[in-house]
Amino acid sequence: MVELEWVSRRPLSLETNPLTMLEFNFTPFPLLTTERLILRKAVIEDAPEIFFLRSDPRVLKYIDREPAQSLEEAQQFIRLITDNLESNSGINWAISLKDDSRLIGTIALWRLIKEHHRA
Repeated sequence: MVELEWVSRRPLSLETNPLTMLEFNFTPFPLLTTERLILRKAVIEDAPEIFFLRSDPRVLKYIDREPAQSLEEAQQFIRLITDNLESNSGINWAISLKDDSRLIGTIALWRLIKEHHRA
């Protein structure tokens, strides 16, 4: 089992309001670490690795998505996930090794449905 360590000042906040709907607050960004990995915020400099992953047929084999056609599409994706983060409508982590900051993958919570307490 992998134990996660919160590196931000406070953990991911899922505060309940009187109507029992969740309110998401991803500020500050929750940086997560394991023994080998860092889950961090994606930055525009990650675009080449995002493009590689989103254009590789082996990666897309089980994902219903057309392959990325350009580096610009990868940059647009990073801008989209940044916008989602800022609006608290979703969160994506860039995965990298502790000793190498290059992105090796991503993981996300998206389609946040507050009234159902799920993503």
